[in-house]
Amino acid sequence: PRHWFVPGWLGGPTLIAAAGGMGKSTLVQQQTTLGAVGRPYIAPQEAPFTSLVVNCEDDHDEVWRRQAQICAHEGIDMASLAGHLHIVSRVGCDNALMALVQGSLVATPFMEQLRQQVNDLRADVLVLDNIAHLFLGDHDDRTQATAFINAICALVSGRPFAPVFVAHVSRAQGSEFTGSVAWENAVRMRWFLGNRLPDEPIKSGEQQSDTSRVRFLCKRKSNYSVQDIVRFTVTDAGLLAPAHEPEHVSGMVAVLDERKAEQVCIEGFKTLKVMGLHPSDSKSSPDYLPRQLLEKQLAKGYSRSVLTKAMNQLMAGGKFTRGEVAKYSNRNARMGLILGEDGE
Repeated sequence: PRHWFVPGWLGGPTLIAAAGGMGKSTLVQQQTTLGAVGRPYIAPQEAPFTSLVVNCEDDHDEVWRRQAQICAHEGIDMASLAGHLHIVSRVGCDNALMALVQGSLVATPFMEQLRQQVNDLRADVLVLDNIAHLFLGDHDDRTQATAFINAICALVSGRPFAPVFVAHVSRAQGSEFTGSVAWENAVRMRWFLGNRLPDEPIKSGEQQSDTSRVRFLCKRKSNYSVQDIVRFTVTDAGLLAPAHEPEHVSGMVAVLDERKAEQVCIEGFKTLKVMGLHPSDSKSSPDYLPRQLLEKQLAKGYSRSVLTKAMNQLMAGGKFTRGEVAKYSNRNARMGLILGEDGE
């Protein structure tokens, strides 16, 4: 069986990217803290795991303050983390693991030091925060980026190991990571953290501050599991997942999530039509739209009930209508969903 430290989310080399200030470091510190005691955060987990976090941007005191807030909120005794969570602040240190020397990419002495540390601690998860400090090669060169990821994966052999590469996005609107596509291709999982759903269009004049306390962690690439989204709320204690939030959900968050589910239905409908299928709103039909979205892996992590609600809302709004989409062999009309022009 494939080994997961966080089922469906963390089981091998993973890239997580976000703009500055989104909470990448907080997210990985919370996940490794709860992972150390075997409690769910991003998703339920079956057993505790041991993490080594190499933090190049937060000094010792800031890491400690954040840890104290996380432990206080979660009711975790810091002593219970001993042996399972190791956080190293390397602010002001020479942090290069690989660098260009006379045009060639070479490993530095820190790489061997890290290899020994990861194996001495028996770390299951290694968080590198962030690669701008740790990789001094050409981030736009796919050969160099691949070589760096492979070198980190090779630090451990003979047991499950999940290195996590923390990165920033580029300045271009809509960017989900920076550098060569090798950063995505060479890992098995890519996460994106932002204050809006990544496929949500930014309308002219829209105030992004409306969602400043909301974060979406989106699984944008996954070789071994379906894409998924987890919504967080920003608090003084960090990024709180839905299981930790109060029962009520803000109207803006609910609207954003419903809008995203509706867009998934529309885009999935178009893809199914290209496949030669005729999606239907009839639950008894094999072409029932939510059923086909799930079977063809077009649901983007949404459940059947959520997709059904989104489809019904689209019908109520006139974007989907029921009509004749084809004819059966006996010339009887075949009814199905029709996407209106405003859904294009």
